[in-house]
Amino acid sequence: MRGRRSNGFDYLASYTLSRTQTNNPGFFTPGGVGYEGAYWMNTYQPEWNYGPAFFDARHNLVLSGNYELPFGRGRKWGGGSSAVMDAILGGWTLSGIFQARSGFPITVIDGANRSLQGVRGNERPNCVGDPVPSDQSIVKWLDITAFERVPLGTWGNCGIGVARAPSYRNVDAAIGKRFNAGGARYFEFRAEAFNLTNTPSFGPPARDINAPNTFGQITSTVSTARTVELVLKVYF
Repeated sequence: MRGRRSNGFDYLASYTLSRTQTNNPGFFTPGGVGYEGAYWMNTYQPEWNYGPAFFDARHNLVLSGNYELPFGRGRKWGGGSSAVMDAILGGWTLSGIFQARSGFPITVIDGANRSLQGVRGNERPNCVGDPVPSDQSIVKWLDITAFERVPLGTWGNCGIGVARAPSYRNVDAAIGKRFNAGGARYFEFRAEAFNLTNTPSFGPPARDINAPNTFGQITSTVSTARTVELVLKVYF
């Protein structure tokens, strides 16, 4: 949905509801996701790897907008301002982007090679309970008691994407001011902030039941800390 400029304000809003299933995510390893790996668990049973794609974010919302503040010459208030007052109050613009999406799938693995087949793909355990603990937190995102090591020489029944990583949220914002320099020439000064609220968006948890001391713990983020930059542009 798009709102064209009216009274100095315009916006763009988009929402995507998606569902992507696959049995082969491809060779290249993506960062910041807990996916099954580039190879099938059992080469003779590729459909065992059919499930949510590693980039399957079920909900994705993006909002953006720009607003020219109604002060200064040619604006709603202060149209008769002096050159000095217009230089102070006029020409200001606010803009921002908000994004929120649901978490990517997590595939739980067992690095102990219980199948005894020497496969290239990650092996998976048996699912015996709810992988999401009732007291879920970044130090206990998955419940290890929901998974069981398979007998030697067998394959696990856990599927692809049995849980979801934390969701993602981010706000970028900027404030800018235009300074006329005569004719078509002008300067533009902008202060831009990325991750304005300094909100951490966490990565996937450790997911190998062969490492129980770290299983289910989140130790990384997929967002950067707040970053501010100042920009000066000259148009002529």
